[in-house]
Amino acid sequence: LSSFQSGTGYQTNGQEANPSFVAVDDLHVNGANLYGKGTPIAAIAVDYDGTARSATAPSPGIHEFMPPNNDAGVVTFTQPVAQCADTNQIEVVVKNYGILPLTSFWIYWSWTGNSATGPLDSMQVTASPGLIAGADTTLYLDDVIMTTGAPGYNFTAYTSLPNNVTDESFDNDTMHYYTQTAMDGIYTIGGATPDFATFSDAVAGLNVFGVCGPVTFHARGGTYTEQVTLGDIVGVNSTNTVMFTTDPANTNP
Repeated sequence: LSSFQSGTGYQTNGQEANPSFVAVDDLHVNGANLYGKGTPIAAIAVDYDGTARSATAPSPGIHEFMPPNNDAGVVTFTQPVAQCADTNQIEVVVKNYGILPLTSFWIYWSWTGNSATGPLDSMQVTASPGLIAGADTTLYLDDVIMTTGAPGYNFTAYTSLPNNVTDESFDNDTMHYYTQTAMDGIYTIGGATPDFATFSDAVAGLNVFGVCGPVTFHARGGTYTEQVTLGDIVGVNSTNTVMFTTDPANTNP
């Protein structure tokens, strides 16, 4: 936002923040980092819903809102992402959704996958002076030994007791995450008992799970009537390349 403002001269009063909508079908803003950031206008005493506007520090937008004082939640898993079969780290991002600085909270996590189960574990996290409203932090939780292939791994993490009090909003506490080990090596497309029946299936695997080493797809003889789009594949670089070629075992020219 600052670059846009300085480069164009527009949006000088703009705010850059996650609005933290109440739900996917309820676009009322509830982001603590936007609370009280509006400009009071004497002629506008109520919001779109008829709620009284603050006379000194109203909420931006059409809805006046009051975020909770104490509210923490897991935003996303940052690891394991595009990891090979190995001992990999579990990392999450936790955000302060409340108005008050977040000085402590508990976080719980568990996982299941590929015939193994991790126990429900927990730890208390403390911070001084604490996370301000809308700020987040990345946490290392544990290591997990991951093996290759399906059905993959399901991870769950959630927060509790922000600032050692009951969380005032449970809707944003928990995050679920599914992944498999990333792709690495040679895979077949089509034919009898392939790794992927079609090019679309192969590309879907790349787009979802990424790569952790060089990947080569051997396309077996057949007719493939399809179009595919390669997304921004996680893990691809000058070493970890992706190549599609014909299967050396093909007998047709």
